Amino acid sequence: MSSNAQDALQRYYENAFETAGEGGSIYVEMTVLERAGHDRKAQILEELELPDLRDATVVDYGVGSWGFGCIFPRLKQCRRAIGVDISEFAVECSRKLAESDEILRNRQTEFITSTGYDIRIETGTVELMFAGECIEHIEDTPAFLAEVWRVLKPGGTAIFTTPNAKPHAYRTLDLTWAMGLEHVALMDSHQLIDEIEAYFSIESTRGFNSTIHPKLDSHCTDVETAVEWARATTDFHDASGLVVMARKREGISPQGRQTHVVVESAESRATPSHRDVSLYQDVMGRMAPLGGTIEVAVPAGAKRCQLVLWSHPWSGIAAIETAASTREVDLYSHVSGCVRVTLDQEALGNSDVIKIHATGRQRATSSGAEVIFFRAIFALG
Repeated sequence: MSSNAQDALQRYYENAFETAGEGGSIYVEMTVLERAGHDRKAQILEELELPDLRDATVVDYGVGSWGFGCIFPRLKQCRRAIGVDISEFAVECSRKLAESDEILRNRQTEFITSTGYDIRIETGTVELMFAGECIEHIEDTPAFLAEVWRVLKPGGTAIFTTPNAKPHAYRTLDLTWAMGLEHVALMDSHQLIDEIEAYFSIESTRGFNSTIHPKLDSHCTDVETAVEWARATTDFHDASGLVVMARKREGISPQGRQTHVVVESAESRATPSHRDVSLYQDVMGRMAPLGGTIEVAVPAGAKRCQLVLWSHPWSGIAAIETAASTREVDLYSHVSGCVRVTLDQEALGNSDVIKIHATGRQRATSSGAEVIFFRAIFALG
C-alpha cells in the first residue's frame, strides 16, 4: 500500500505526456463527431456568464501540456493564473507556454502537480476553478470536490465538464459511453449532479453530443451533420457531454483533507490462483479464476473505498463482499474500461479485507465471465 509513491496511473500519465512531447496529444485522433462535440463544448464555455476575473485568481485544473486556458481562453482575463495537472512533464510544458503567451506574460502564473486530493493552493483564495474533463479521472469524487470547495472563496465558482456515462441511446441499450483506462470515476448525469450538489449550488447545466451509437459513429464523416448533432440536445440528461457551472455552498463543513492509500492489483491476494493481465501497455490488472476470489486488504482507519474493476466484452458478474454487506456488479461493457464501486463506511463495516468473487455468471451478451481487479483507493479519516 502506498500513500505517497507515484502509483500506476500517475506513471501512465507521466509516460503518456513524455511520449507525446511538448504540446502533443496523449489521446487518439478525434472522430468527426467528437471534434464537433469538442467545438460545441468550447462554444458553451464561451457563452457562460462568468464573474469579473480582472482581479481574480483562476485555476485551470487538468491543464495538461497545452497551456493555461487552452480550451477556455476567457480564463486568461484573470490576475493570477494557476495551472494544475497530475503530470510533472505536462505542468512544465504549460509553464513554458505561459512564458511565451503575450496575455499570460502580464499575469502572475503558477503551475503545480496534484492527484486531486491535495490541491496545494491556499484555502479560500480562488474565485473560479475550471475542471475540464477531469472529474472522471479522479477515483474519490467527494474528496476532490471537497478540495475544490476548500480552495474557493465564499461564493466562488466551479465549472466542470465531463462525459455522460449514460446518454439517451446508450441508456436505452444498457451500454456505457466514454469507457476507458483513465475514466476511473465515470458518472451519468444524475450521479454527477448528486455529487456536485453536496458542496455547490448548481447555476447552469448544458449538454452537447459527441456520439450517436457505438456502431454508427465511425460512419458519420459529414462535418455539417456532426455539427448539427453536437447541438441537437434539449435535455441535459440525454447529452453525451456535460457542462456544469456551480457556486460554492456556505453553511456546510466538509471533512478535512483526507489521506488516501492506493492498493494496486499486484498487492492483492487471489485464491486459489490468479492471472495478471495487461489492461493497457504496462498497466496491469489481476484476474481471478472462475469461482475464485481476489482479496484486497483494508488499511486501518479506512472510511471509504473506491474499488476499480475492469470491464470489457468478456466480463462477467462479480460479487463484492465485506464484513457488512455483499453486492453483485455486472462488469460487462461493449468496450474496455473501468467500473468504480463505491464502498462507504457503512458498506465497509469493520472489514479488514474486501473479497471480490468471480461468480462464473454473465449476461447473455457477454463473451465470458472474467473478473479483473485494477486498483482500490481508500480514504482514511
